[in-house]
Amino acid sequence: ELGAGTGACGLYAARLGARRVVLSEGGPDAPTLLDLLRRNAARNVGLRCTVEVHSLHWGEEPLPAGPFDWVIGSDIVLAGGYSHVELCATLRTLLLRDQCRVVLAMQHGLPLPIPSAAFGTVSGRFLDETLQELEEAAYDAGLALLPVERGAHIEVPVEPTERDVIFTWPADEFNAFGESSGVYHVQVVPRAFADDSRDD
Repeated sequence: ELGAGTGACGLYAARLGARRVVLSEGGPDAPTLLDLLRRNAARNVGLRCTVEVHSLHWGEEPLPAGPFDWVIGSDIVLAGGYSHVELCATLRTLLLRDQCRVVLAMQHGLPLPIPSAAFGTVSGRFLDETLQELEEAAYDAGLALLPVERGAHIEVPVEPTERDVIFTWPADEFNAFGESSGVYHVQVVPRAFADDSRDD
């Protein structure tokens, strides 16, 4: 789990039967968060798998020893370009090294109007500021983002190897300043394997 925070997602994976889980954190708050992760892992007694805690600064080596089947992250992408380039560099290294699946889950950020010149008239639909920034960094790193819904891939209207927007949402899914907000899930894949990743 990247940007594990409390480790909730990684520890849930452990409860679901993962053989080995690595909870990772980096950045300025890493010492405090790594201590929290260790304590939370120790509290989850009875796990039948190995739970490890590692410091990991995105875009830097060394990575935890693999191979990994899955790499996950929840709400680790923020608007404003925060660590997008570094995150995508780490994801690319993991994808090419381990041939793993990468799935990220995030709440909707701020809605952006769809450029009419590129898309024609799209009434009532918007782009997501945070995801658009991540998509640009992913493209520059040789990666593609594919939408995921309930664990299955959604058919997209463009090839993921093209630099086109494939994520739009109806206006009612954005509630950035309310009590709840829509959630999206994306799978990150190397562009060379983008088409093949839809088969499994």
